[in-house]
This record gives sequence, C-alpha cells and structure tokens, in this order.
Amino acid sequence: MGNIAAWLIGLVSAVLAIPAVLPVLGWLLALIILPLPLIGILIGSFSRRKSGRNFCILIFVLCFLRLIVFL
Repeated sequence: MGNIAAWLIGLVSAVLAIPAVLPVLGWLLALIILPLPLIGILIGSFSRRKSGRNFCILIFVLCFLRLIVFL
C-alpha cells in the first residue's frame, strides 16, 4: 500500500513539475513542489517494495537540480 501511495505522490509531483520549466514561475513552483517527493520518499521507505521510493527520489533530485541550476 505504501508503494502505491509513493508512486501516486511521485506522479503528482512529476506532473506538477512540468510547468516548473517555465522561466518566470520555475523557481517558485520547484520550491513549492520540492516537499511532495520527500513525503513520497518517507511513505515509500515503510513499504516492502522500494520502486515508489526510488521514483520519488528521482523526482526530488530532478526538481532540486532544476531549482539549483536555474536559480
């Protein structure tokens, strides 16, 4: 159950991160979206399967790099 929840949180974070590529709203959206994958990582770490957690880690790293590189 935790793995499915982590996947859903990761998918929502990924969809919300797409507009974060826009130059005007990018840093603000990335900053707002950044805690979502952390919640997914926390939920996914309690699951037996780790694919949801790994997906949230990937989304977190991408959002973090987008925030750092284009800030």
